[in-house]
Amino acid sequence: MWLQTAQMRKAGHAGDRISQSNYRDANWTLAQLVAHHTVNGCNLRAGDLFGSGTLSGPSQSRAAP
Repeated sequence: MWLQTAQMRKAGHAGDRISQSNYRDANWTLAQLVAHHTVNGCNLRAGDLFGSGTLSGPSQSRAAP
């Protein structure tokens, strides 16, 4: 995940990486996320975002600067 504020963008700063992960470490499949989102009748629309929770890798390393 990268963070870029309006001031950073204006100054030509690409932003700072504040997190790094890999979806292979996810606890939920995309099908499970869709099912959870729609099970009670909530419409699924283009552009909906799914929170996959914390994605932890096999090590304790952190990508934050």
